[in-house]
Amino acid sequence: MIRFNELRITPNGKTLIVDAQIEETKQFNDVSIKEIYIFNQDNYTTFCKDEKKFLYHKVTDDVLNEVLSKDTDTPVEDKMDGSTIYVNDGKPKRVRLELCPKDLLLDNSQLTTFDGQMLFVYVISEGTPEEGTLCSETNNILKGTVVNLKPIYDYIMSGIREIEQDCSVPQNYMNLLLQFQAVNYSIKTGNYPLAIKYWKRFFTEDKTMIINNNNCGCHGRN
Repeated sequence: MIRFNELRITPNGKTLIVDAQIEETKQFNDVSIKEIYIFNQDNYTTFCKDEKKFLYHKVTDDVLNEVLSKDTDTPVEDKMDGSTIYVNDGKPKRVRLELCPKDLLLDNSQLTTFDGQMLFVYVISEGTPEEGTLCSETNNILKGTVVNLKPIYDYIMSGIREIEQDCSVPQNYMNLLLQFQAVNYSIKTGNYPLAIKYWKRFFTEDKTMIINNNNCGCHGRN
C-alpha cells in the first residue's frame, strides 16, 4: 500500500532522503499519507506515536491546510524543512523529505552529519483500500531503517584493495564484515533491539573502524 521510492543518507552523511508514496493502483484511490515519524537508536520505540521520543514528525494535513485548498493537485513545499508533498485528487499521495541533522531533535545539536546514526522511519497512511484488497496489502504503516553506508563501504574496500595487493587479510577485516552482517541480519529479521545493540557497540560515531594488516602470508595467517 505504501512504498519507499528512496530511503538513504547521502554519502557525505549530511542529508537524509525519505521519498514515500501510496501505490498507484485504483484500490488505493482513497488512501493518502497522513504522517511521518523518525526515531534513532537512542529513542527507538515499537510504538511509533510515542510523542515523547520522536526526532521528527510531519503531518501532511497541517501543511496542506495552510497553503492550498483540498482540490489543488500541485506539489506543495513546506518551507519549514524543505519537504515536498505531492497531491492527487486533493489527497497527499507522496512525500519527499530532504533533512539535515539540525532538522531532527537529536541530543547533540552540533552534529553536522548523520554518521553513526541508525534512523527508523515510519510512514503512516489513512483511508480505506477498496473492498477485496489483499490483507497483505492493507498495512497502514511502512517502516524503514537507514544508516550511512559510505564509511563502512570505504573501510571494507580498503581491506579488499589490501587483499588484492598483498594476498593477506587485514587483521580486523573479517571482524568488520561479521559485525556489519550481525547488524544487517538483525534488521532483516525484525530484531531491531539487537540491531541497535550491535550498531552502538561497533559503528556509532565514537567508535573507530580500524583495518590494519599485522599478518604475513596469504589469508592473513602467520
